Amino acid sequence: MSPEKLGRYQILGELGKGAMGVVYLAQDPIIGRQVALKTFRFEIAVEDDEIEQFRARFLREAQSAGILNHPHIVTIHDVVEDPNTGVFFIAMEYVKGTDLKRLMKRQGRLPLGFVIDVVAQIAEGLDYAHAKGVVHRDVKPANIIITADKQAKITDFGIARVNASNLTVEGQLLGTPNYMAPEQIQGREVDHRADLFSLGVLLYELITGTKPFAGENLTVVTHRIVHGEFEPPDGMVRGLPPQLSKVLSRALQKAPDERYQRGSEMADELRELLASKKEKRRDESSDAHRPPASSSSFLAADEAATHYAGTVAPGTAVAGDVAPMANTMAVPPGSAGAGAAGAAGPGAPPPGGCAAGMGGGGG
Repeated sequence: MSPEKLGRYQILGELGKGAMGVVYLAQDPIIGRQVALKTFRFEIAVEDDEIEQFRARFLREAQSAGILNHPHIVTIHDVVEDPNTGVFFIAMEYVKGTDLKRLMKRQGRLPLGFVIDVVAQIAEGLDYAHAKGVVHRDVKPANIIITADKQAKITDFGIARVNASNLTVEGQLLGTPNYMAPEQIQGREVDHRADLFSLGVLLYELITGTKPFAGENLTVVTHRIVHGEFEPPDGMVRGLPPQLSKVLSRALQKAPDERYQRGSEMADELRELLASKKEKRRDESSDAHRPPASSSSFLAADEAATHYAGTVAPGTAVAGDVAPMANTMAVPPGSAGAGAAGAAGPGAPPPGGCAAGMGGGGG
């Protein structure tokens, strides 16, 4: 049974549940804003040192994401410990959308123009976070929410590292292996360029429908990430612009110094590619070349699969801190859309909604 209140927030309903906490839809009575509350009960952990590790990671999420204010990053509004329940929680932006993992599963390969635009948005959001000293460390499809107006929102900074923080565990494997950079796999020092490698993996998967370093088990996957080469995407998908292969080649370099050094560099190259693609399309006969289906059509078709900041599909079993709860907080239909904290009135979350901000497990 959901509590009626957490701190000052009025609970409207439950959005999702993990082994270590619950995510609620709530309303701030002071300003009337709906938020997603990501909660964590530390006493559930078995050992005291586990309690402290999870507590540190939970608070680090608020610390890292709380300093970020960008259109392509889910906003953190507040972090609170409720003295009556012993629950820590983070109040997060509530944004309606669908995560990329679910979108790919339902739609297959997405329109190339849409893919390029979305990855450019993510690169811009990461560039902003990196400039603030925040490394996400778990960039993957389940942590990217696409809103109805085709805006990308990066969620779940639950394992992000603030450069000045002393809470990072040296050598600990934090993240999702398929999307990790080689230095992350090897337990070496990780900086913002690991996020850009992960974004390269995501781009490759969006284009080809497969991961660049896929394998039958974790050992094979990690070995291929560190030592293997990926199959060129133009050998798998016909008609790809040559520049796109160059973007992937640079993003997926094993050595951080040979990758993009800033997200803005990757975003700029993708924007140039998108502009040239649009210009080429304008030059072609509309009768001979029908443009690809708009992304709005497949997003509309996915309405029933709405995710809410950091969630999981209804009925999905979620285990622990790294469970696959997609990360999105939703704005009710008819509101201003992504990036704005909707001031809609109280109400239960729509059917089919997903939980908020618990941290994705699977890609």
